[in-house]
Amino acid sequence: MRALGKSFWLTLIVVLFVRGLFVLTYPLNVSGDGVTYFRMIPTRTSNLTHASGYPFLVGLPLAVPRAVVAALRPSDSALLTPDAERRSGSPAVGAAPPPIDLEIRQALMPLLTLYVTIFNHLVNVLAAICLFLLLRAVFSATAGVVSGLVYGLNPWNIQWATLSRPEQVQSDLVVLMLGVLYFARKTASSGWKRVGYAVAAVLFVLGILAKFNAVLLVGLPVVFLVTDPSSRVERIRLGVLSLVTALGLYGAFVVLYHAPSTGTYSLSYGVGHALYVRLERNPVPLFRPENGIASMKFAILTRGLPPEAPSCCGPTLFSHVNWVPEEERRPYRERYLPLLRSNDEGAVKQIYAAVRDRPAGAWTSIYYYLGLREGDDLLRAVFFESVRARPGVYLAGAWRFFLDIFVERQEVLVPVVDPQLGADPPLNVLADPRNLEPLRFGFVRISSSEYRSRELAYKGSPAIWLPGARLVSGLLSVTSVPTLLLWAVIGIGAALSLRGTGADPGSARWGPLLVLAIMLAYFAGWSLLFNIRNKDVRLVQPLFDGLVAVGLWRIGEWIRRGAAGRFRAWS
Repeated sequence: MRALGKSFWLTLIVVLFVRGLFVLTYPLNVSGDGVTYFRMIPTRTSNLTHASGYPFLVGLPLAVPRAVVAALRPSDSALLTPDAERRSGSPAVGAAPPPIDLEIRQALMPLLTLYVTIFNHLVNVLAAICLFLLLRAVFSATAGVVSGLVYGLNPWNIQWATLSRPEQVQSDLVVLMLGVLYFARKTASSGWKRVGYAVAAVLFVLGILAKFNAVLLVGLPVVFLVTDPSSRVERIRLGVLSLVTALGLYGAFVVLYHAPSTGTYSLSYGVGHALYVRLERNPVPLFRPENGIASMKFAILTRGLPPEAPSCCGPTLFSHVNWVPEEERRPYRERYLPLLRSNDEGAVKQIYAAVRDRPAGAWTSIYYYLGLREGDDLLRAVFFESVRARPGVYLAGAWRFFLDIFVERQEVLVPVVDPQLGADPPLNVLADPRNLEPLRFGFVRISSSEYRSRELAYKGSPAIWLPGARLVSGLLSVTSVPTLLLWAVIGIGAALSLRGTGADPGSARWGPLLVLAIMLAYFAGWSLLFNIRNKDVRLVQPLFDGLVAVGLWRIGEWIRRGAAGRFRAWS
């Protein structure tokens, strides 16, 4: 414990104090996609559009309590099974929950939200500790302190950790993987080294299962393996061990957790529609029916199927591969599956010419009436057809998305006092006393339609600790640093690291540049497939914050050495 040093404990105390204040101030935010993830935690169910590694990980400690609740009071287990009214006879997933004992719901839900909040923040603090230890080991104790404060006190990280969504936990898993790999690489014990690489493989797979974009960071563990000082034979053993561990965990997750809930071993049928959204969000829309046979099939189906799928067509549709009863799908599958399977471009053109003037309906109808796999396969084909038709336009859009990372503003996810923080529209409900119902100990209850537009998914209005909200608002305004300036700090830090000193190890010289290259490669790869959103940046936020910390430390050291040199020359 003493080896960690006073700087570590002081940093940890500061980080824990601020985190505690934030958790006291704001309840768990389960709005938006967080509603789906939150529901999957106690029900132990998976999904075919939202990766379910995060609910799986968070819900592991709840597996036994769920069984206990079901055994003791079977009627109450409906609380943890929100789909008793399945429409197709498959395992209950995705539908609206039946009436349950409201007393039990009110008793358990606050505990669950508190548990998820604490879980998210504990993982995030562990990642901050890991980043501290990493930079201390590679650079210096001062660099470790800077990194711990930059990452641990970053208000954007803190507010993302207060969401029932996977992004922040996923990025923390990446940091923990890096820490385990670094210290495994340094150890002289082959036994501990193998344990470390196996643990790192587990963390990386969990990160991928939390959100599939983590697979683009596969270069990080590969670099550690390739540069490991062990013999060639031992590196091969470590690689095989890591691969077997990763595949074993992946297979166990799919077979034991995912497939029983979803009815399929496929992890996702949501890639196609995500790619199609990328076509729509390109600065110049890319989809045209004339792009090819798949695009014409898509145009025909959106004009021939019922224009709107039933209202269930959110995540519930993707909760099970056969969520829609077969008898409801049968007439549409009999009519349109031959079209999907046809390779006769002339015949498809004729059908499209007959329906081209009809208004197009929602693309979700294809998934609903024809099947998830069929819809996903078609939209993937539409995406690649559209890219091949106009590659220059597509690459120009990808380049624009890539450049956005240098100017992207952080999203304000919590209610704030200051309306000038970039929220659109400004969320300033706490400034108007008419929106507040005073409670005890400085808490207020929010009652505003403006707040409910960014609602936390609770019945009724949540309580907010007003002094903490005002403090967080000030922290957000103070730390709202232009993204381009932070990139400049990273670039200067990488350049100064290359110059280094004779005492700097290779990891201190080349590490920042290598991490920067992997991070930029991730952004480049992601911009080719999707538009880069704030939540996509989350994955590499620890790498970004770590490089900012290195940059600040390197700049500080450069200034200090320059001042010391001038002082010696003067004296």
